[in-house]
Amino acid sequence: MQVSIREFLKIASASYRSFGQWCVIAGFCVQVVYGQPFPTSRDPLKWPFAQNSIWNMPIGSNAQYVFANIQPAQYFDTDENIIFMTPNAPVVDVFQNTAGWDAGKTRCGTITSTILDHWPIPNNFNTEGLYIGSTPNASSAALLPDKRTIHQGQPFHRCGVGGKATYQYTSTSWIYDIYTGNGILGAHGGSGLSALGGTIRVGELVPGGVIRHAMEIALWSREDYYSGGPRWPAVNSDGDKGGSVPAMKEGSLCALKPDFDTNALLTGPGKIVARAFMNYGAYAVDDCAWDAYYLNTEWGPDGRVIDEFRQVWGYSYATNPTTTSGNWGKDLQKIYSSLYVVDNNTSTSIGGGGTPRQPLAPPFATTSINKNPRPTGIFAAGQYQLFDIRGRIIKSLSGDISKLHRNGLRAGVYFVKATDRDRSTTVIPLMLLP
Repeated sequence: MQVSIREFLKIASASYRSFGQWCVIAGFCVQVVYGQPFPTSRDPLKWPFAQNSIWNMPIGSNAQYVFANIQPAQYFDTDENIIFMTPNAPVVDVFQNTAGWDAGKTRCGTITSTILDHWPIPNNFNTEGLYIGSTPNASSAALLPDKRTIHQGQPFHRCGVGGKATYQYTSTSWIYDIYTGNGILGAHGGSGLSALGGTIRVGELVPGGVIRHAMEIALWSREDYYSGGPRWPAVNSDGDKGGSVPAMKEGSLCALKPDFDTNALLTGPGKIVARAFMNYGAYAVDDCAWDAYYLNTEWGPDGRVIDEFRQVWGYSYATNPTTTSGNWGKDLQKIYSSLYVVDNNTSTSIGGGGTPRQPLAPPFATTSINKNPRPTGIFAAGQYQLFDIRGRIIKSLSGDISKLHRNGLRAGVYFVKATDRDRSTTVIPLMLLP
C-alpha cells in the first residue's frame, strides 16, 4: 500500500484525537501511546462488577456540575487498597486485631483468637514494615475459592511472610458477586464504600494505559468536605468538616468538566488520570485527616501500583503538588483544583444520566477465571509489524513494544500495526527522532 504525506497527516491527526499523542521514539525507547481501542470483553479480576455498577458507569451528558472548591494540599499520595485476586492460593484464617488506628499499638501485637474469615492468600505476600505510614487504612478485598464471591475487611495486615493475616472489621453487607454485584459498599470505613471498586489497578497507570472506571479519592475533611452526613452512595462520613460547598461530601462523585484541556498537562500519568476524571470521575471515600490528596491504588500479589509507577515513569507517585518543581505534582494541582461535583449523581442517574461519555463496560470474556490473567493493550505485549511511509513492512516483532530498539532504523515517520492478545488491532503513527 502507498501512503502519501497527506494521508499520513490525516491518519496521524485522527490518531492524535484518539490517543492523545503520537507514539514517539526519543533515542531508543517508546515514550507514550495514550489510549487503546475500547475492549470488546473484560476480565473480572481486573474489571469487576455489573455493567451498571457505580464503578463502571461513565459520566453522562446530563451531568450537572458544581465546582468542588478543593483546597491546595501540601502532599499527594495513595490510600492503598490491598487486593487478593488469587482464588487458587492457600486458604488462611484471618484473625481479628484490636489495634485500630492507635499508633501506640501494633496490629500484629493485638491479634485475638477470633477468626473473622478465611481468605486465599499466597504464602509469600507480606505487608509487615512495607506499608505507607504507621496506621494505614489498608482496606482490603479478596476473591474466594469459588471464584465469584468478594469479601472485604479493614484494616488488613499480614504479619510477615507466612505469618498471620488480620483485620479488625468486616460486614456481610460488603459481600458481592464479582460478576453481578453492584460492588458499592465495602471496607472504606470513612464512607462505607468499596475496597475493590474504584481502585487504580496494576497495569492501568502506565504508558499506553487507560483507566476505564470511576476512581477513589480521599481529601482533608477539615478543608474540603461540607458539614453533615454523607451523600449517596456513601453511608458513613468521618472527620471534622470545614468545606464551603454543600455538594462536596463523602460519597460525592468528583469529575473534570468536558472542556478541561488534558493537552495542557505536562506528564503521561497526569493525562491518564485526567481522562479518567473526565470520563468516569472519582468517589470521595475517606478523610485523609491531614493536608493531602489521595488517589487510591492497588497493592497485592499481582503487584503494587506505586512500585510500578516509579519503574515506568521514573519518579515517585507521592509528591508535593504545591512545589514549583516536578511536573507530576503540577498536573495533580491543576486536576484537583479543577474538579467539580456531579450533583445529580443518584441511584437512578449514575454519572448524571444522559448519553455516557464512554461505551458501557463490555461483557465478561469468560465465566471461569484464569489463575494468572494477562493484561491486554498496546503495551501488554503482542505481535507487531513496523511499516515505512510507503507501506512496506520493515520488520515484525513480538513482546513489549516499549522495549523496541532502533536497530539501525533511520529517523523519520513509520507506522506500527499492533495485534494484541485479544486479537484486536491498532495502527499507530510512529515518529523516530534523530
